[in-house]
Amino acid sequence: MLNNLKIISLVIILISGCNLNNWSSDEILLNPQLNLSESNIGKGKSVNLVVLDERREINFGYKPSFSGISGKMGAPIKTNQNIREVFSASLIQGFKQKGFNINLEDNSKTNSLRAEIRYIRYFSTVFNYTESVQIKAGLMTYCTDVNGSLNYEKYFREEKYFPELWAALSEKENEKNFNDMISKLLEQVFKDQELLHCLAN
Repeated sequence: MLNNLKIISLVIILISGCNLNNWSSDEILLNPQLNLSESNIGKGKSVNLVVLDERREINFGYKPSFSGISGKMGAPIKTNQNIREVFSASLIQGFKQKGFNINLEDNSKTNSLRAEIRYIRYFSTVFNYTESVQIKAGLMTYCTDVNGSLNYEKYFREEKYFPELWAALSEKENEKNFNDMISKLLEQVFKDQELLHCLAN
């Protein structure tokens, strides 16, 4: 009987903690860290870089309310940063490691990369007082030559899934997960040899 009371008490504490945490918004600080090997595939070539934030949703998503009301959402998960600038800084760093010189101003005399941030999203579902979380991001890229002709395009996607969580993820945990995911998304760009060769030629 005593053990049953302890279990019930623990469940109540966990649920209460989830509810409190889920009504407080998370302010995520994005600081992607790319794990890239250096190379000279760019051979010092100048490339125009244009990064656009094409997301339809400003917030990454919403925490579940744990209220039992269908469709009811908790607090938002968001950032106050300029997402375009965050991605630009990471892409510039990565291209420098691959031997490219990056122009942020339009220059028709060289190849260009257009990168469109399509989505950065957080989804959660609640079942039997456990939460499952999925985060995902998408980046569309276009490589064009000096004449503006499209030579290569690639849609990069990355996601992480966390099933059956007994307690809501903290702001610190969400921040780490988003940064890990976005870092892996951007690393895909620099592992795509066709894209790198398109920019270098």
